[in-house]
Amino acid sequence: MVFAPHMRGKLPVKPENLKIIQDAMLDVVTSRDPFGTAEVVFRGLRYPVHGKTGTAQTGVSPHAWFAAYTDLGGTSLPDIAVAVIVENGGEGSEWAAPVARRIIELYFLGRPGRLYPWEESYGVWATPEPPPEDEATLEP
Repeated sequence: MVFAPHMRGKLPVKPENLKIIQDAMLDVVTSRDPFGTAEVVFRGLRYPVHGKTGTAQTGVSPHAWFAAYTDLGGTSLPDIAVAVIVENGGEGSEWAAPVARRIIELYFLGRPGRLYPWEESYGVWATPEPPPEDEATLEP
């Protein structure tokens, strides 16, 4: 199903201020330190993404979040916006941003673009290695 955009209002933001915000969000995924909190996650992705990482404190384990949008302008697929929240996930750049990247890859490529460190294959978490046995406790 395709929905036509319907403008419901306009943000009361000057174009030059909006440009500053958009550039800052682009830096989140493209800039090396200190602003590129999700740069490592999005490195190598060939689509321009603007994003914002975040961590919501809960008193126990924080929620990780990442919000992003693509900015292709005029391709066969329209741009998309993605918001990811990982409950009690920790840092947004570590958990929520990779989920957003995977969604963007699936949308534009129809498949994941790369494995993440915690995956054994796409969508399958790696099985933890058992700890090495202490040779001193082995019987002869």
